[in-house]
Amino acid sequence: MLTDVSREVPTMPFPNKLNTNVIELACDAPCILPSTPQVRPRTLADLVTAIFVLAISASVGCGLQRDSDGEFPERPVKIVVPFGPGGGSDTFVRIIQKAINEQALLDQPVVIVNVPGAGATIGSRRVKNAVPDGYTILHLHDAIQTAKYAGVVPYGPEVFEAIAGTGRVGLLIAVFETAPYQTLADLMEVAEQKPDSVLFAANIGAPSHFAGLMLEQRKPGAKFRYTQTGGGSERFGALAGGHVDVSAFSTAEYKNFRTGARSGLRALAYLGEERHPGLPDIPTAREQGIDVLSSNIGYWWAPRGTPRDRLEVIGIALQKAMASPDVLRKLDELSIDPIMLRGEELHASLADKEDRLSTVVPKASYQLPNFPLFIVVVLVVLSIAVGFQSVRTADGNEPALVRRTLESDVAHRNVVRRVVVIGLLTVAYTSVLHLQVCDYRPATIIYVGLFGWQLVDHSRIHRLAVITAAFALGLGVHFAMTQFFFIDLP
Repeated sequence: MLTDVSREVPTMPFPNKLNTNVIELACDAPCILPSTPQVRPRTLADLVTAIFVLAISASVGCGLQRDSDGEFPERPVKIVVPFGPGGGSDTFVRIIQKAINEQALLDQPVVIVNVPGAGATIGSRRVKNAVPDGYTILHLHDAIQTAKYAGVVPYGPEVFEAIAGTGRVGLLIAVFETAPYQTLADLMEVAEQKPDSVLFAANIGAPSHFAGLMLEQRKPGAKFRYTQTGGGSERFGALAGGHVDVSAFSTAEYKNFRTGARSGLRALAYLGEERHPGLPDIPTAREQGIDVLSSNIGYWWAPRGTPRDRLEVIGIALQKAMASPDVLRKLDELSIDPIMLRGEELHASLADKEDRLSTVVPKASYQLPNFPLFIVVVLVVLSIAVGFQSVRTADGNEPALVRRTLESDVAHRNVVRRVVVIGLLTVAYTSVLHLQVCDYRPATIIYVGLFGWQLVDHSRIHRLAVITAAFALGLGVHFAMTQFFFIDLP
């Protein structure tokens, strides 16, 4: 006999408030079967994820392609200057760039890209990881060695191909004209009597930083308080604004900052063996009883593995540019010694600098956080959390697997899909960072956004949380690492 359907039928709670159909059978109690769950596919998220992964794959593939075997160069050569515009390195490279382009010393023009930050290591790391095809080169002075010995980065000249050394410039110690220090001895006396009271503007890990370290080494008890300020133009601005007490500048920077409206810089000592002929009124540090010598040579670098013939082409162009009368005149105006080092001379100069710098400060241990391992751990933890959540009921009290419904199968498929999608995202993200296909910031924002999109529902509050987290990790972490911890990120 069929059961009367007019009486109230007890129902069991189903996750996600599933609709049920009551089927009247010849039994004492009604049997309730769930209808097929209506699953809302995350079409938009999946589509964006697919596009992201495909775009990264295409970019990686294009990045790994080598140039044709035609004459080099077939397109513009990019020179990375790891400092901001207006500093000594930028000024020097623009002089060389003008000579190469105007005299057509290369078949293609050279372009300058300023990549400042983290003591010149953001720019150097970008070139280190670039495709070794000769189209991306780096101009960086002794900072390529000082950064290693200061512990800012774990690499030095050994991960590059040295092309040439052009131009030698001496360093000097300077204050603003309103400072109470008239001589280097006055400055060092205060640094000795009141350690950490003198603010020294430096580019941490760069020669300006090592100049201060060498002064401390020669004056036992003296100690500066270093502030990460940046390149020459930033350090000059800090002095002029009264934010710091002293800094080190190249002779080219000093002359540049003394011209026009930018005046007020007073040099205390020149860090050379003899007084500079272009600055005869500035006494050497040795004359004042402090035996410190420091100078910079502008080195040109290419990624390790760049073909020798392409290095030779660039080296010849640099040599011709350095012999140009117009370049020689401008270098003389900036008090830059127009040296040109290649081959054995170049490697001997680098070895000598390496020996001297290694005695200034013990080599600090440096280890960039293991981002791939961290990401994998987070992926596993979140995947477990998603899987655990999917097998619970709506009120979170009973495992849903005990309910023999179609929802368990749907939930299982959703978990597998999400894990696969997140895995693909993670592989694409780590590949992007490793191969330098994209900057850390946009890559992280996209990765965290799509990652979070797979884990939350589509409520407005959850969307806002995912977007906030994506930008916080993409922009906030990059700013903290490069500005406070001086760690360069891709």
